Amino acid sequence: MSWYLDYKKYKKLVKQLVYHRTELEYQEIVLKEVHSEFNAYYVKYCAENGIDLAKFNKENSKNIEKEYKHLDKEQEVDEGVIVANNKTKEEKEGMKEFAKVYKMIAKKIHPDVLAQRLQTEETLEKEEMFKIATRSYHDCDWGVFVEIAEDLKVQPSNSKKLCKHIKREIEVIKKKVKYNSSMYSWKFHECEDNKECKDLLIKSFLKRLSK
Repeated sequence: MSWYLDYKKYKKLVKQLVYHRTELEYQEIVLKEVHSEFNAYYVKYCAENGIDLAKFNKENSKNIEKEYKHLDKEQEVDEGVIVANNKTKEEKEGMKEFAKVYKMIAKKIHPDVLAQRLQTEETLEKEEMFKIATRSYHDCDWGVFVEIAEDLKVQPSNSKKLCKHIKREIEVIKKKVKYNSSMYSWKFHECEDNKECKDLLIKSFLKRLSK
């Protein structure tokens, strides 16, 4: 495959990664806000339908504990894959391959480079961009990292080698998006203002906890 085709494949994968990363970020913002709304609706539904929540929780305490332990475990695993303090072999390889891109970014927006220019709103934005690029590089968060590289029109010479790391992160992010989509809070969000949909969801949640 020619360098040009390798680069076009890289560009295609970068767009896919940015898309899936954006989707994940949106989900996480929604879930953070909607979780409390789901809980409030859950409590209200139980009260309106004569369900003694205290009694229900006591009778199904083991199932409830198991359910929330499962959620915590899943979140820890997925978050650990995307951003890990103890780097895996793949992450170390990724850092090595993306190091060239990081150097190219630094040549454009490193604080020492920007210090030679008149300080403007644009230079301040680029200083912040460099901080984000540095953090995402060390966290192996390639979704954020390649988006910054694209914004700066950085053209890597080793695009073929970068593709496998980008493909891997796409799969990791898609896995987390799929998991988030299965959460009751997300389904509650998708119900929007449909009360029947929300009530059916709460019934499903109660049934799951009482198995």
